[in-house]
Amino acid sequence: MAHKNNIFICLLLIWASPNLEAQKLIIGNGGLFGSSTDFVNLQIYDPQSNTQSSLDTIYNNSIQDILLEENQFAYIASEDSIIKYDLISKQRIASCSFGAVNTIKLGIYQNKLLAGNWYGSTQGNLRIFDKNTLQFLDSIPEITQGATDFIIYGNKALIAQNNSNTMWMDTLGYIAVVDLDLVQFIRNDTLSSSGHEIGRLVLAQDSLLFSINTVSQTISMFNLQSNFKTTYNSPVSFMPLSIGNYAIPYQNTFFMPFGDSLGIFDLVQNQVVQHGIAPLTAYGFAFAIDSIQNRIYINHLDFSNQNNNRGEIYSLNRQFLGNYTVGFSPELLQVWYPSTQTNTVIENTTQIKTVVFPNPFTDYVQIQSSETMNEISVFSQNGLCLSRKQVHSTEYQLDLTGLNKGTYFVMVQDSKGFSTIKIQKVNE
Repeated sequence: MAHKNNIFICLLLIWASPNLEAQKLIIGNGGLFGSSTDFVNLQIYDPQSNTQSSLDTIYNNSIQDILLEENQFAYIASEDSIIKYDLISKQRIASCSFGAVNTIKLGIYQNKLLAGNWYGSTQGNLRIFDKNTLQFLDSIPEITQGATDFIIYGNKALIAQNNSNTMWMDTLGYIAVVDLDLVQFIRNDTLSSSGHEIGRLVLAQDSLLFSINTVSQTISMFNLQSNFKTTYNSPVSFMPLSIGNYAIPYQNTFFMPFGDSLGIFDLVQNQVVQHGIAPLTAYGFAFAIDSIQNRIYINHLDFSNQNNNRGEIYSLNRQFLGNYTVGFSPELLQVWYPSTQTNTVIENTTQIKTVVFPNPFTDYVQIQSSETMNEISVFSQNGLCLSRKQVHSTEYQLDLTGLNKGTYFVMVQDSKGFSTIKIQKVNE
């Protein structure tokens, strides 16, 4: 636990932490289906310099997922292949054959990389690899339908299953539960008895699992602690999106596609917070949110006329800011916050201004500063802003009960600048 008294030091060692200002954009262009020349191409776009560089070409014609880890590594799912990159060196560091028909979703649990198979198989549609070497470890035979989406909750994988192997249909769907420590199937949980599909999965408030069912335009909610479940009509028309980001956390709500645009929706209250922030095209899109610079990035893609493809940048207050270049079928988009590290010792007598305690924590942290704090923000390891509080005090208690176990960063801003503190949430 950090001591609450003022502390003076003569040598301040700067430790490794995310440089939250140096964000970049990872663009996944899926290539042209059936083409022998236009393949999957990965681009890195730097908004600060408005320049792009190529990360790699993958000799497939579609891309299904981009998963970022530790602000340095990227895992790419492309048809029958999985590839791992070091984004700093721009090098492939591992690759493997998927071993099933078509990838769709990636996830990480400890040293395991989870990969869902989209269609074409009646068993083992969740496959597990070593995240470092990409060596195949196991599959779960009981996952009989396409593992189109899943959520990692504690040591469990909660997998969307529908009575169809092609996309999400309006049939009676269910959630398959897998123990990731034992690599063992546990059970199936049916969320509705009235014939609603299981769509894209979203976790809110640490233990509320939502399914956004875009065929029936319903929302299913499953309280993972109390086992209470319900399905109800959506107040808006959610746009279907089979791959990539669908619901990006923003404070206690989510950026989501509904109507004909990107907006902010409160899943817990089942209501619109803000609509019409940025227009979306019905023929295809991908989006990412940069909560540091308050920017929205959108890939617009038209499979029938690739000349309509474009990248657009908006502010959170709906202002159009400009364009960036995309390629054939720009299906995926992720904001990347590169880590910076230095071992420089600053020879300066100074006072530690801000302390956060307890650390590690379970639910709440106390923040104390020698300066009056103006704003407190909480970021994930990938630099995503999870909450932002306006304050005017030297002491503040921050409620973090809605966060999963893991590592986060608290940024405290005052009149003299900002401080970033690494915190760790643990189970009670």
